[in-house]
Amino acid sequence: MLEMEFLLVKEKMKNKILYTVTDINFIEKLKEEGITTFLFPFKGYSVGYLNEFSIEEIKEENSYLLLNRLLDTTSIKQLIDDLDITKIRGLVVEDLGIYSILKEHNLKTELILYQQHFNTNLKTINYQLNYFDSVVISSDITIEQIENILNKAKKPLCLYAFGLMPAMYSRRHLLTHYQQHFNLKENKVLNMEEKVSKKEFIAIENEYGTVIYSKPYYNAININHDNIKFKIINPILLSLDEQIELVKSILNEQELKIETDQGFLHTKTIYRVKGN
Repeated sequence: MLEMEFLLVKEKMKNKILYTVTDINFIEKLKEEGITTFLFPFKGYSVGYLNEFSIEEIKEENSYLLLNRLLDTTSIKQLIDDLDITKIRGLVVEDLGIYSILKEHNLKTELILYQQHFNTNLKTINYQLNYFDSVVISSDITIEQIENILNKAKKPLCLYAFGLMPAMYSRRHLLTHYQQHFNLKENKVLNMEEKVSKKEFIAIENEYGTVIYSKPYYNAININHDNIKFKIINPILLSLDEQIELVKSILNEQELKIETDQGFLHTKTIYRVKGN
């Protein structure tokens, strides 16, 4: 009986994981471990990822596209040409304007709003749910605040459950300028340490800008709730072996073997919009 209950919980967990793809060649191995739903950083429309993927590269039935950069007029027009919603299950977006773009062109697909440090309170989230199918809860609030939002949200919500936490995003090519100024070898990934706090960061640059992540990996994987639509897993910079180990640990509810922290889950922050 206990084994059957465990298998049912494990199956339910599989269906709630939205797994960010870092390498197209990893997908079959991940599927063997039980991952069924994938998030692809969309080529030309995402920042902070080493690999991006075009519509033509995506073969998985349960696929979402990630669009996490702000769009200008030119990229908005190009998006309509590049987007084929018949090949995907939905879009995970940061730019609120994408809702209006899709509506204007009568393009209907599942739409998830993913603004990493926004959506910190129930009032804001329920308002956004008038327009979006789901919203990713901010990672800057406590577990009690997250559970309160999950209890009262009018639609199932998403949770950033594992990954490096973005500390900042710039549209400038910060690494390129730095390396050119000091006559250094060009590199699109750079590990950094803040001298006073000894806090470690890692910067990733592409043609649309630079994202700086704080280390270690953020871990909220143990938060469970019936009103969670997806737990987003972002294994950026992890090898295939490390990703397989990660997936096994998550699905078997075992302690992760990689260094993580829990951010503000157990520490209140002043950086929260007032609200219920």
